[in-house]
Amino acid sequence: MEQNRNLKFEKISKLAEETSARIMQDANEWKNYLTTVGQVYKYPFCDQLLIHAQRPDATACASLQIWNEKMQCRVNRGAKGIALIDTDSKYPKLKYVFDISDVHKEKNIGRYPYLWELNEEHKELILAQLEKTYGMTDPQMPFEKRIIEISKAAAADYCKDFMADSSFSETIAYFEAESTLASSIAYTVLSRCGIEKELWEKELDFKYIGKFNTQNDLAVIGNANTEICRALLMEIGKTIRVYEQETVKEKILQNTDIGLEKDTKLQYNTLKRESETVNQTIETEGMKNGTDLQAGGGLLNLKIVYTYSLLTHCLQMPRRNQTIQKRSFCI
Repeated sequence: MEQNRNLKFEKISKLAEETSARIMQDANEWKNYLTTVGQVYKYPFCDQLLIHAQRPDATACASLQIWNEKMQCRVNRGAKGIALIDTDSKYPKLKYVFDISDVHKEKNIGRYPYLWELNEEHKELILAQLEKTYGMTDPQMPFEKRIIEISKAAAADYCKDFMADSSFSETIAYFEAESTLASSIAYTVLSRCGIEKELWEKELDFKYIGKFNTQNDLAVIGNANTEICRALLMEIGKTIRVYEQETVKEKILQNTDIGLEKDTKLQYNTLKRESETVNQTIETEGMKNGTDLQAGGGLLNLKIVYTYSLLTHCLQMPRRNQTIQKRSFCI
């Protein structure tokens, strides 16, 4: 048993090395890897590398415990876990995660994780949030070019602080590292946002990727890209989620207002019809008896007229209770 575990660990370690070598040598391989990073951006670089090697189309990965206990999802029969190296263990061993495509929801109680999608109405909100951290961009430029500018600013800030340690090989110049990192950030973010590549891919430059030809160089730029993209994509996801929640709240409030208005109008129309019917009855009886006011009938008529007038006045007034309800709902 122990021997089998060691063999599996060695196999996965070798897979990580082979994948590293492959994505360093070719710009297209590097971009394919960045696409995976955009989907599993919350994972560390070493895990992203192995997820890409085993399941490049993964979109949402979690351990068996999280799927079972937190999400109430069960792993599909025959599904194969994605092996990752457990860096928290004192001894070399593997841990496994499963993609969302490997599981199904438990009936009535299961749920899938929230996976945000970018829509047109989200773009300005996202840019406004990101510009608070990375500086203003030209509002005349399209969304994808402004994201590229933000990526350049993020890469410049990172390299200015990090390159002082000379972590890269001497053969890699400062501008080469900054350019490659900026393009990697933009590619990761825009691919996750689902923006058509024809609109932005030519703007990015990966001609220096072949210079990151050691495990150390790859680890440095890989970790930098992961760290920055995680912050950017989490902010984007948070902005979209808040927008969607506020939109749902607004729809609920609108539906509540419409429901109250319909209900009030229904009561108003019903009372109006009742008032007209009673008035007609009273008027008919008064003419028959030679009087304008029947005993008891006058009080009933006055009561209906008063209620009718009050309801009319209320329909024209802003409903204070609804205002209070909106405020408490937003809190």
